[in-house]
Amino acid sequence: MIQLPLLAFGISSLFRTSPFAFTLLQWGGAGYLIWFGLKLVFASPSNSSPPKQDAADPLAAAREGMIANLANPWPITFMVAFLPQFVDPAAGSVTLQMLLLG
Repeated sequence: MIQLPLLAFGISSLFRTSPFAFTLLQWGGAGYLIWFGLKLVFASPSNSSPPKQDAADPLAAAREGMIANLANPWPITFMVAFLPQFVDPAAGSVTLQMLLLG
């Protein structure tokens, strides 16, 4: 839901054309994964019993998943390479076609 509008409005093509932006995104993703891993390693367990299945906060899980996905440059690269093949500029708005294809 985040990457598709970035692609449709042309922002993700910046990562395709700019090696610096792509490298910056890769290092940002690596930094996030390192931070997230250290947070898990150094978290003190509250008790020795296994966590309940419903104990996880769904919004926190969605936020962490979204950050991890946005920090991963490969889905953006895939969409930049794959979706434009099916867009016909003569058929109307390219942005709308990209959003509908996504």
